[in-house]
Amino acid sequence: MVNGAPDAAQQRHEKGLGKEKGGARDRLCCINQTVLYGALMGKSQRDKGYRTENNVRIKAVSHDLAAYRVPLSGGASIKGDVVVTGKGGDWVIEVKCRRDGFKQIYEWLGDNDALVIKADNKRELVVLDMGDFFDLLAGKHDLC
Repeated sequence: MVNGAPDAAQQRHEKGLGKEKGGARDRLCCINQTVLYGALMGKSQRDKGYRTENNVRIKAVSHDLAAYRVPLSGGASIKGDVVVTGKGGDWVIEVKCRRDGFKQIYEWLGDNDALVIKADNKRELVVLDMGDFFDLLAGKHDLC
């Protein structure tokens, strides 16, 4: 800014010029972000997703199950985030983590063993503790 008037670079910035795709400015803005389904994901969100997926993998392994994180988080040929191998074969698991987006589900589950949820015109889903789920896959849960 010279004598209170914006300089040429500032005027171009305000008009949206100089934002060529692949330009230096574009590359600098996207260094710590990942594109996911057309939206930018920040580093903290990406790290939170990685930690949650890795914790699922670790918990499965602690229940004597083989498990691995899917490379590129489902962006390749395998859809899903974690693959766990149980007695019945491979289970592809999609992992979601929200600060308080699932609060109602936790309230409904309460002290019950499982929760069945269903939306209109959709199939039923069962929500249960992850440790119980992995015990079932490993054949360790007493069903009697």
